[in-house]
Amino acid sequence: MRQAIRALQTGGGGAIIINLSRLNKWERQIVVEVVLRRITFLCERAEISPISLFLEEAQLYVEPPGKFVDLLTRMRHIGIFPTFITNDPTTLPDEVFSQLDNLVAFTFKNEHELNRLARTGKVDSKTLDVLKNLQPRQCIAVGSITNEFPVFAEVSPENGVLMGGDTRRLL
Repeated sequence: MRQAIRALQTGGGGAIIINLSRLNKWERQIVVEVVLRRITFLCERAEISPISLFLEEAQLYVEPPGKFVDLLTRMRHIGIFPTFITNDPTTLPDEVFSQLDNLVAFTFKNEHELNRLARTGKVDSKTLDVLKNLQPRQCIAVGSITNEFPVFAEVSPENGVLMGGDTRRLL
């Protein structure tokens, strides 16, 4: 991790991927807290360029809500641009949706989840209807990345890459 941070500090770019899937809840909270503190420290001092932070299964990291929401309110100002990835938007606190710059959504059929997405102000009722009928690998993107217009896209499969959203099969 130190080498990756050094590469970010020297402008070499790169990615740091931390797999937390095998950690218990307590360990995961500690790792997330340490990483967020370090990134915040480096960004506040302009020791690294602005970064994108991708939080897969975001509901696991936004606990306890108070600590994370505090940082969330100042992230953009210090150069951290979070992307929350979840298959259940109802598990994220309102503060995440109130600060949303972009929304990328695949199929949602549950009315409760659709209502949660509607509260972002990024999608209208017609777009919500479309979300119910998207085919596998199709998604909608709306926000600053699309000039606030909904854009429909299809994600092509990549050879040799485990595509997100794939379900592990029962044997």
